[in-house]
Amino acid sequence: MREIIDAYLTVFMHPFRIYDYYWFGIPLPGRELNPIKRLTLTESLSFSWLIAITRAFFDLMLLNFAANVVGQYFVDNDDFFTVLGINTSFAGYYFFLIKMVVETLLFPLFTFVWVLFWEFLLKHLGNFLGVENAEEKSHLIVSNSLTSNLIRIVPIFGDMAQGLMATLHLYAGVKKSFELDSRAAALAISMPFLLVAFFITFLVVCLTFFLI
Repeated sequence: MREIIDAYLTVFMHPFRIYDYYWFGIPLPGRELNPIKRLTLTESLSFSWLIAITRAFFDLMLLNFAANVVGQYFVDNDDFFTVLGINTSFAGYYFFLIKMVVETLLFPLFTFVWVLFWEFLLKHLGNFLGVENAEEKSHLIVSNSLTSNLIRIVPIFGDMAQGLMATLHLYAGVKKSFELDSRAAALAISMPFLLVAFFITFLVVCLTFFLI
């Protein structure tokens, strides 16, 4: 367990250097004599889920605190929840609570789907580029990118920051593992977003012509 936590934190803090260590044997500064294990998908996902559960407890405390503070500024708490489009404070509280519980319980499922998508994309990209051991490298890149969930501990801004950190980890992994330059690595990571943007634009254009 100690090795997993050490590897998780190290990968999170060194998204670029960790691949120099894994693929080229270049030790991290200050870690010359300490080996760093390669995280498996199960290890990364399990530890990330533990972080998501911890974040849920923080959100619950924040929700209770906010409800108490807001209650001091409203004669009737229901007025506040009515503004949000929720009938009563009782229903409003349980709405946010149920949403939080569902998101936490389904975290492994959503994350696994995300992993499958990126592994599929990176593996085929690596094979197209003629990268040796593309499947193994793609699996490690995606597993390592899950360490970005550590920043979800930060309230409010954690989710947005996690998305940016995950993208950075994928970029670092592709750049170092596939030995691409910065532009090629950025293009590789941008492909899904470009395809989605193209698809949405295509639908909008088609709907526009249809309505006209």
